[in-house]
Amino acid sequence: MIEGETITESVYGWNYSSQEKDAIGGSVLIEKSEVPRTSSSTIYGGDSGQEASYNRVVINDSTTKNITGGHSYNTVSGAGNNAAVSHNTVEINDSHVKGLIYGGHANMGDVMHNNVVVKNSNNQGDEVFPGTGYRNVYSIYGGYSGSIGNVYNNTVELLDQSCIYGSVSGGESLSGDVFNNRVRIVDSTVSKPVSFSSSGDHVAGGSSWDGNVYNNIVEIDDSTIETDIYGGYIDRKGSAKNNTVILHGGTNAEKANLYGSNQPDFQGSGNNLILDAWSGSVNSVNYFDQITLD
Repeated sequence: MIEGETITESVYGWNYSSQEKDAIGGSVLIEKSEVPRTSSSTIYGGDSGQEASYNRVVINDSTTKNITGGHSYNTVSGAGNNAAVSHNTVEINDSHVKGLIYGGHANMGDVMHNNVVVKNSNNQGDEVFPGTGYRNVYSIYGGYSGSIGNVYNNTVELLDQSCIYGSVSGGESLSGDVFNNRVRIVDSTVSKPVSFSSSGDHVAGGSSWDGNVYNNIVEIDDSTIETDIYGGYIDRKGSAKNNTVILHGGTNAEKANLYGSNQPDFQGSGNNLILDAWSGSVNSVNYFDQITLD
């Protein structure tokens, strides 16, 4: 455990600087500590050139930068599940995170069953770029694969008056399929910041550059959402089907654009908007195959 410290170097639960060992079961607990703005440090539950699984990071009442539950930096094509990242957890409580947050992150392999839980915390950068008013903002991913890996069964939960500036994604892959991921937002806010990247900020159940995106869910309850909301998002090619956006009562989405996906050919896609005891207005509703009133 690290308590009451100024952290200037990266922190690891497990760290293997080769592709010969797995990082399994690492744990990091940080309380009442700070990572300075000038530091480039990252907090890892587990970091390895092979599998990274069952690692955990817990941040309490602290100011930190980048956080990753489990990371595999394997870049050998065909490594496949040997470089999988699974069952990692990041928990952030009463804290300020000035960096990227990943439940699980693989350079090549599959990423599955990772979780990020954020409670009463925020993620906007402190630095304001001179003469612009722009700030650094950062994304949150339940699971992320930077290449061919599939990303599935990952979750992000924002709870207890958390305030997030930027993008939130249950799962994202460069070229793999993304499915069965979930974003759940309760009593929290996701805002579109004044930033260099603000045009791309959104909430998405799952997204991929070149893979298929299906069976992902975004669920919002008693929260304020000011960014675009996608059940599934495709950057270049692939299909987005059977994704769901759920708005519960008490949710303010009047500035949001709602999308089943970003693909105009949406009929027969199975992308669904569910309005559960919800009333109000949104900026627009787009590319849903069906709308269900509960």
